[in-house]
Amino acid sequence: MKRDALAACGSESGRDVNKIEKYGWTLRHDNGVPYFDEARLVFLCHKLAKQPLETSSFIDPALAKKAYPGGDNHALFIAGIEKILVRAENPSYDF
Repeated sequence: MKRDALAACGSESGRDVNKIEKYGWTLRHDNGVPYFDEARLVFLCHKLAKQPLETSSFIDPALAKKAYPGGDNHALFIAGIEKILVRAENPSYDF
């Protein structure tokens, strides 16, 4: 996957654009868990917990206002890793 496409995905809402179609990615599933075939590294996880990210939880209130000016805060998830998929043609990574 190209870094520029991944960066763009972080700035576009799935409500406004079909990212899979726009970037030509191939959707695959492993035991019902979706992932992109073009990815070099995939973590297949299951959700353990979900917590709304409240504006009052931010240590710096200015950061909350900057990140979520409309009050449309994200949720935090805790997940358990079930499986890791690594592309065979590029098995070494710098972490």
